[in-house]
Amino acid sequence: MRRRYLSLLLLCMLAAIGCRAKNSVAPMTAGYVFMLPGDAEVMAQINLTNWGDTRVTSFTYTLYYMDSKESEGPMTVALDTPLEDGETRTMGIAIKAGKTLGKEDVLLNITQVNGTYNEASVSYTYITRCTVNKMPVKRVLVEDYAAMWCWHCPVGLVATDALARR
Repeated sequence: MRRRYLSLLLLCMLAAIGCRAKNSVAPMTAGYVFMLPGDAEVMAQINLTNWGDTRVTSFTYTLYYMDSKESEGPMTVALDTPLEDGETRTMGIAIKAGKTLGKEDVLLNITQVNGTYNEASVSYTYITRCTVNKMPVKRVLVEDYAAMWCWHCPVGLVATDALARR
C-alpha cells in the first residue's frame, strides 16, 4: 500500500514539474498616474507579461476603485499584435479621475486570457492614482560626494557640471 502511494505521489510530482500554465498574464504597474480634478479619465501605463506558453490575443480585466468602492468591468481588450511567450509589453488602461485631491488605489485584475481563465499566480496589480492641482514636472537631483584624495572625483565633477549646463 505504501509503495503504491509513493509511486502515485512521484507520478503527480513529475506531472506538476512538466506542467506549465497555458494562459497566464501578469500585470505590473509602471508607476503613479497623475491627473487633474477636471479630467474625465486618464491612461494608466501597465506592463503585461505573458508567463504562459500560448500567444495572447485578448484579455479581460476588471477595475475596482478603493475610494468609492465601485467596480468597473469586465472589459475585453483585443491585441493588434499577439503577446508572445515570455514577452512584456506596456499598455494603457483608461481609469476614471479622482473626485478629491490625494492618492487612491485602483485594483486592476486580469480575469481571462484568450477567453479562458487567467492561470497567473498573481493576476492583479494596484494602480496609484494621484489627483493634484498642478501636474508635476520631472526634475533631476544629483548628489555628488567627492574627496580630494580620490582620483575618480575630479572626472565626476567635470561630468556633473557638463550635465548641469545641458
